[in-house]
Amino acid sequence: MELLVEIEEENKISDYEKERGKPMPTLLHGAIQANLGFELQK
Repeated sequence: MELLVEIEEENKISDYEKERGKPMPTLLHGAIQANLGFELQK
């Protein structure tokens, strides 16, 4: 029974994904975007 609950939790779609129709950006994506913005400010 616990396995079924874990599978359902993994398949949940966030509000972000529902509203925009695309996956949530990763933390790596966010870090790269922040670094790029910082470099462009120079």
